[in-house]
Amino acid sequence: MNTEQLKQAAMAATPGPWFAFKLYSEPEVRTASDVFVASTPTYLVDEARYIAAANPATILALLECVDALRLQQKWSQAERDNDGSTWMERVQMCREAQSATRAALQKLEAL
Repeated sequence: MNTEQLKQAAMAATPGPWFAFKLYSEPEVRTASDVFVASTPTYLVDEARYIAAANPATILALLECVDALRLQQKWSQAERDNDGSTWMERVQMCREAQSATRAALQKLEAL
């Protein structure tokens, strides 16, 4: 699956909130911070937390980081190959890449 297919899948996913939960045999009152697991076996606990963490918003934020890295790579390639772009064009590419990287990381860290 390429990044565009992954982005489309994340955008088409059921909207959140996304969380994992534990099934209890007896009714219990739980706060939102207590709600966490999917089933009784321990290995499913970790799996459920992972699935809940890999929600559409997280995937889209990670894909923005990938796009920012691609901008960084494009700028680096232009610097290395002297592709005919002017110094000012390369400076602009660098600024755009840095701005995209900063924004993508802030969005990811806010999740």
